[in-house]
Amino acid sequence: MAKITSLKQENSFYIAEFDDTIFRPSGGGQPSDTGMIKSSSFFGEMFEAIKNNGTIAHKIKPFDGKLNIGDEVELILNEKRRNLLTRMHTGEHLLFKSMEHFIKDLKLDKVALDEDESKILVFSKEITWQDLFKAEELANMMIRENRPIIEHLYTKEEAAKLEGLRIKIDRIKEEKIRIIEIEDFDYSACSGTHCHSTKDIGHVLITRFNSTGTGSYEIRFKVNVIEDLYEMSKITRELREVLMTDDGKITATVKNLKDGQESMKKQMRELAKSAADKIGHELVKDIKFYAKEFADYEKEILIKKASELSKEKSIVAFINRTEKTQQLIITVSKDLSHDASSILKQVTSKFNGKGGGKKDFAMGSFTATTEEVIDEIRKLI
Repeated sequence: MAKITSLKQENSFYIAEFDDTIFRPSGGGQPSDTGMIKSSSFFGEMFEAIKNNGTIAHKIKPFDGKLNIGDEVELILNEKRRNLLTRMHTGEHLLFKSMEHFIKDLKLDKVALDEDESKILVFSKEITWQDLFKAEELANMMIRENRPIIEHLYTKEEAAKLEGLRIKIDRIKEEKIRIIEIEDFDYSACSGTHCHSTKDIGHVLITRFNSTGTGSYEIRFKVNVIEDLYEMSKITRELREVLMTDDGKITATVKNLKDGQESMKKQMRELAKSAADKIGHELVKDIKFYAKEFADYEKEILIKKASELSKEKSIVAFINRTEKTQQLIITVSKDLSHDASSILKQVTSKFNGKGGGKKDFAMGSFTATTEEVIDEIRKLI
């Protein structure tokens, strides 16, 4: 039981302080504990524990009843969440240290832990899957070795002598520093909760990683991984069957297919340029009117070609039919009084379309046949 020593209301929440608490506030990348608060006259959810000038404030969402200063309440910890975050936090220490072994310029930015999937944000010139596979293998080897995880209290002078210690000394105000050691492997200053041994982590699995900017990466990982491994195994087995190859050749096979697709796209672009070069015109009121339909061409190619054609007393109308829409590109040479955006607006309003532009260029979409649209533009010239 705990006694309420301070209490206020913020919107639909109580903000309470107790004479004692079992709830840990957020810190070191680890989110706050959650749980329930109850008494004979109150029941609510402990939503978040917050550091508050040397004390801990508790954000409580009431479900039934009211709280008052002096009330004695029961604090109920969400132990499942605490255990998952404890394993995640210890797994993060182990994984980061393992990555340092293979990525020599690795620097930690910050950590964001979660019950399901967590992430480590780091700085490095380059990170590859091969680096991460090696780190993952080392981390899981340490888990199998069941190394003890030891909590130490050191002075700042003592901590400074620890080789390889991860610490942000300027953030620490206390006289004693809490150091978490993974036996003979990693030392880190940390206020979070941790397992008693590496075996308690279970497994570590890097699920994905991506660049977040020049020299910065986000690495996602899990520690509750059996279901994920089975799911990945299903995907691998299905891919093996579809690609008609062995497990070890799936990546190379997919890469070859991707390279082939890029080659085909390049050939299609060349064909598109060639087709766009062979466009005739008709004279409408002494104006050269270029009109042509294309099928799923890159719009950049068509915009460039339309611009090239609209040099002198010319209006160009290109219709590009794609899988999702029917694009209309209109250009008008600068020596004409016609307005491309005005032409587009009249066409799209008649054929249930939309778009916009300026005097010499406009682009939109519509729902009609090519013949109807070209005929309407011809009337507007």
